[in-house]
Amino acid sequence: MEKGVQEQDNNSMQSSSTPTTNDDNLSQEQEDRSFLRERFLHFLKGVQGMRTHFRMYEKTEVVGMFQLSDVDVHHFLVSSLETPMGTQPQAMIRCDDIISCSMDLGTGESKM
Repeated sequence: MEKGVQEQDNNSMQSSSTPTTNDDNLSQEQEDRSFLRERFLHFLKGVQGMRTHFRMYEKTEVVGMFQLSDVDVHHFLVSSLETPMGTQPQAMIRCDDIISCSMDLGTGESKM
């Protein structure tokens, strides 16, 4: 009878350690995501006001001054947007329409 109680105690100890491990993994994943999100937001702030070249679908290429992104990064606000149809003082570009964008970061490379 004592053997059964000991096995039950061992099983309860094992099951109680698993949630802690899962919670630790979840906590670390949240910290990692938070760190990466913060770095990305600092990057967006750092490139604000930079001349940016956007390559878009339908063989369209436009150039403008990058201003900001919405919170979900679905749209970019661009000023002085030079398009084939003329220059727009302000424009919102959908990120789904962008194939690539590049800007001169002063490193000799211009791909973002």
